[in-house]
Amino acid sequence: MPFDSFHLDPMLQKAIEKLHYQEPTPIQEQVIPILLQQKNCLIQAETGSGKTAAYAIPIIQHLNIDSRPPQAMVLAPTRELAFQIRDHFRWLGMYKKVQCIACVGQQPFDQQAMDIRQRCHVVTGTPGRILDHIRQGTLPLDDIRTLVLDEADALLEKDFEADVHAVCDALPADRTIVCLSATLSPAVKAFMPDAYTTICLPEHNAAIAEYDWVTADKNTDTARLLADIDPDSAIVFCRRQDTAETVYHYLAGRGVLCQALHGGMDQDKRFAVMDAFKQGRFRVLISTDVSARGIDIEDVNLIINYDQPERPDIYVHRIGRSGRAGRSGMAVNLIGSDPVHPLYPMTKMESDDAGFLSCLHEVRMLKQDASDELRRDITKIHLNIGKNKKIRAGDIVGAICSLDGLSADDIGIIQIQRYQSYVDILNGKGDLVLQQLKMVKHKSVRPEKSTQNRRT
Repeated sequence: MPFDSFHLDPMLQKAIEKLHYQEPTPIQEQVIPILLQQKNCLIQAETGSGKTAAYAIPIIQHLNIDSRPPQAMVLAPTRELAFQIRDHFRWLGMYKKVQCIACVGQQPFDQQAMDIRQRCHVVTGTPGRILDHIRQGTLPLDDIRTLVLDEADALLEKDFEADVHAVCDALPADRTIVCLSATLSPAVKAFMPDAYTTICLPEHNAAIAEYDWVTADKNTDTARLLADIDPDSAIVFCRRQDTAETVYHYLAGRGVLCQALHGGMDQDKRFAVMDAFKQGRFRVLISTDVSARGIDIEDVNLIINYDQPERPDIYVHRIGRSGRAGRSGMAVNLIGSDPVHPLYPMTKMESDDAGFLSCLHEVRMLKQDASDELRRDITKIHLNIGKNKKIRAGDIVGAICSLDGLSADDIGIIQIQRYQSYVDILNGKGDLVLQQLKMVKHKSVRPEKSTQNRRT
């Protein structure tokens, strides 16, 4: 079944083709028709199954682009996942000019509020910051018709549950509810309305070979496993931040190209580490469970559980980083002196098991994001004027449309800030704007190719 069988908006179909989405994944094939009918849906599918696009595509299809207030809301348990969801909506909605705003903590509240006021078709974020905007009156809710809980089981645990229910209670009663996760708790089922469709894909990835490794020295055996298997990409999961730092320093001191990732790091550092790992700039990530929830990392060959996770659902999310999209993967549980309660049946592995230590070796290369071709088609341009000069989006559109070789179809998202503005130029025409644009609303401007962090 090709994507064009869904009869999507031509601009949405164009973005899908630019992203090289060849055929819908099994979850997309089942979910997209249901959400195109705007029905409630409970979805059980592993990370890496294409579940973000499964709900983003029908949401984008139904958006009224000319309307300013948000029409859909996506809640996520982590800031990283919220930004990843934001990026998916922006990529898929690029040619339809969809504006998706991420509202998370440790980011400027006032700038988020300003972005929402200008135009925001979809809002995504963590429950606490979303609730802050609702209580401050900076997030209009009357037009929201779809609520998505991505990683619903985590969102309905005690840390988030009260905030999630408060957000839900503030939304219009006739909204569609979509819940997704690799694991579904009773709380998730209870959250759903009376009438909904359930879609379940296999929870446990058969492409992943799982082993227990009994060890007296976890650091030494972690280093040995990495040396013997020599994976192209691996994640070592730890339960505590200080453990992750200790393992990182141990491995780095032995020449392993690695980085640590945990909640004790500042946000910009975490994003930089995650992006570098996705691009293959280093091959071993030592992480707490912050990176297990929904984060889109391709081609992870090996998962090492340095510490056992607290619950089975966390284990599923951890090993879900490997063996994705039909590829083979490997998960190793290091079993030390602490009592162990097996989460799943494993194959006990002896330290001299030659069969285990055989691994496919591929040529290492800088990994390219699936959105690279689409990004090459787009130039984000910085303008040195903003609200302080009483500039509106229509002023920028008019100025650009007056240039030779440009039309409204070449203009994407416009973001106007207090002293500056950003505009996405589509269809490879960024250089034309950089060369020709001199005035906006009778005011002199200096267009420059933006170095704005893509997370903002």
